Amino acid sequence: MKIVLKVILIVCVLLIVIGYSFENIFNLNGKIYIGFGVVIFAFILMPLFIYKRYKGRISDFIDSRMEQEPHQDKN
Repeated sequence: MKIVLKVILIVCVLLIVIGYSFENIFNLNGKIYIGFGVVIFAFILMPLFIYKRYKGRISDFIDSRMEQEPHQDKN
């Protein structure tokens, strides 16, 4: 999973750099590449990273929240 995340990150960065290069150096339409890089980063890379990072810890978080006192309303 670690290698997959690194490869996806490199692909995202390359797409964004290529898009900016097309825009500024070659005067071509590079917004498509920038957009694909951002979409892949936001909708594929970030959820995979969050899943990998918190895969075994979510139960610890839920258990610690359940042990705390319940929220009191001010009514």
